Amino acid sequence: MIKICSNNDYYDEVSEYLFSKGIDFNSENCLGRCDLCHSGAFVQHDEEFIAAENATILIIKLETLKILPL
Repeated sequence: MIKICSNNDYYDEVSEYLFSKGIDFNSENCLGRCDLCHSGAFVQHDEEFIAAENATILIIKLETLKILPL
């Protein structure tokens, strides 16, 4: 399951992408990783945090890791 922090600057971009692709995700008020939240885009996948400098790079990274379909 993918979780995204609703306080992240890239929340809208990431959530809109996931929604448009029909990918299940949970929006959380806080994921307890303010260091990642203030430095770029990130998600939590299972117990792992995956981060990138912006939403576009994060989405590419998630596709490359096969967390998201291409």
